[in-house]
Amino acid sequence: MLESTWAAAREEVPESVHALMAMWGGFDGPRNANDCGIEKRLELDFRGVIVPSEVAVLDLESVMSHAGELLERHSAEKGLISLVFGNSLMQLTQRHVIVTSSSSVLLHEILGPLLDLLRSHGIDIEWASFMRMNTTSPWSSLCEMSEIMAQEYAQLKSVFPSGHPYLTGPLDSDHFFYFVYDAIERNVLGAPPEDDVQINVYMYNVKTDGSGDDDDALKSVQQVVPLSETEYEMLRVSTDNTAHPFAAFETNAMIAATKKRELVRGLLEKFCPDRFTMVVLQDRCSPLAQKASIFDEMEGYTIMNRATNHFGQGYAFHQTSYIRAE
Repeated sequence: MLESTWAAAREEVPESVHALMAMWGGFDGPRNANDCGIEKRLELDFRGVIVPSEVAVLDLESVMSHAGELLERHSAEKGLISLVFGNSLMQLTQRHVIVTSSSSVLLHEILGPLLDLLRSHGIDIEWASFMRMNTTSPWSSLCEMSEIMAQEYAQLKSVFPSGHPYLTGPLDSDHFFYFVYDAIERNVLGAPPEDDVQINVYMYNVKTDGSGDDDDALKSVQQVVPLSETEYEMLRVSTDNTAHPFAAFETNAMIAATKKRELVRGLLEKFCPDRFTMVVLQDRCSPLAQKASIFDEMEGYTIMNRATNHFGQGYAFHQTSYIRAE
């Protein structure tokens, strides 16, 4: 297992994180990356449009090495640079960089090196988020989640002091830790509309055997499908040698916001999960902002719980969990 490289003493951690770190495991780093969850996600949005090809793949590879990740392949298509690592995906577009990883990756370890790299290219960050999908209580004795979450929060608060953490969902089962930093300049002339789309679908105990000729290909998948210079679809599947086979899907395609029901139905037919959780970021100017109901009833599934966090800047984070109907 990958050992944590966290070495910050109490006096090096911002005062604002002391109480939360004490509650979530203190200042002693985890002995290994024994976590309980499905996925971690880091997003950094730029204060302007960049040219992705000007950032060297070798430098991005070096950034991910801080989390123990090794590059397997990379591609540049439709202006979007995609990098596939052993347990994570990274993509760089004109507007942002996004990294998704398995829970075993200490993703917060790349934050400092990644920000340093972006600064060296004169890239300023106007919005950032870190999201982790947990499947049990942060204080579970089955793993070191509380210690890891304490280090994640300390790192995030150190580099984004004005950012804030949120928890949505039941703490003893499927829930999200969500950290947001917002420095968007909304009151300036010519400020662009905030119309981002983010839809995540996390599927548990997925079944691929017997579903088609490409079963073997579905057992372990990490892929990015570029749709345009700024839009994409991502899929991570792990069904081999795991107690809880899962599939995680994400897209930011504008059309997905208007055809969300059809999108989710297709995923459910393909993976037949016992249960699934959907996350939607409802931006203030996106097509989703006009919808009275973000989540639809899904045939064959019952809603277990819903949670929503409304941000003062006019956008919201929605989460709904479904279970297969008896």
